Amino acid sequence: MLILILILAHLIADYPLQTNKIIEKKLQGFVGVLQHVVIHLFTYVVIIFISSSIGLINFNYLILFYVFLICLAHLLIDLIKENLNNRIAKCKGFSSYQKSIMSAILYISDQVIHLGSIVILSLMVFENYDKAVTNLFSNLISSGSVNLEIDEKVIITLIIILVNTYFSGYLISIILKEFKPTNKVTETIIEGSFINNNADVTYERFSTDTIENDWVTYSTKSKEDIKLNKKISIISDSPAKAGMWIGILERNLILLLCVSNSLSSIGFLIAMKALTRFKQFDDKSFSEYYLIGTMLSIIFGMSAGFITKFIW
Repeated sequence: MLILILILAHLIADYPLQTNKIIEKKLQGFVGVLQHVVIHLFTYVVIIFISSSIGLINFNYLILFYVFLICLAHLLIDLIKENLNNRIAKCKGFSSYQKSIMSAILYISDQVIHLGSIVILSLMVFENYDKAVTNLFSNLISSGSVNLEIDEKVIITLIIILVNTYFSGYLISIILKEFKPTNKVTETIIEGSFINNNADVTYERFSTDTIENDWVTYSTKSKEDIKLNKKISIISDSPAKAGMWIGILERNLILLLCVSNSLSSIGFLIAMKALTRFKQFDDKSFSEYYLIGTMLSIIFGMSAGFITKFIW
């Protein structure tokens, strides 16, 4: 049980409690990483105290030593990871696509090593270590039924939800970074004549960076003299957090639908999501970006759902 509780505490500290300011400080050097590790230490202690209070684990001071070792390992791992991230960003021998793939691999490896350190250190510190994780993997390999206590199932389910919510979301954002379209303007050709009665007014292609200002200026100049043969559709970007929350809700709804054997409803969910972006599908770069993100979200959501169903 202790291993599961500390894995849960790690995910809480590494995702919900890691703000954008902390991420920026980590990029700057040791102080930011140390602040992040201190938050981990505080989270471990609080979660252990709560768990011992409700009878999930028996508290002893050896656990605090174990937590200190985990935090020390976390500090070293994060320092190495940030150093490698900086090297990848500054390396000129790779394309931006190759850098995004390398960043994704580094991100996955970082989390695997963090979780592995929790398990390995527990084997070194405790003689009677928790059996839940090893039982889970042995049952997965043998395709047998998972024999876990109800409290273990609840904690594992919380871990799966955190992974599905945050780990998958960050991984998808890293993969999609290279595919994200930069424009927010869709142009549709309309047949028609171009009339110019004023020699001082000419039609120029609008800049995607300053489309709103260009449109206002051009409309003011042209007035009645020019009949445009272009229809300009301005599509403003959604709020920065909107896409993140849509992805979180999407993956967790897919998880619930898998657990409740309602797989057919996933199609309705995806169709409803597509309606909000329908006009932007004329842009090929956006439609490909949207398709890749949606497919990744479905894969992660269904995987989390089937694992949760298997546990229960």
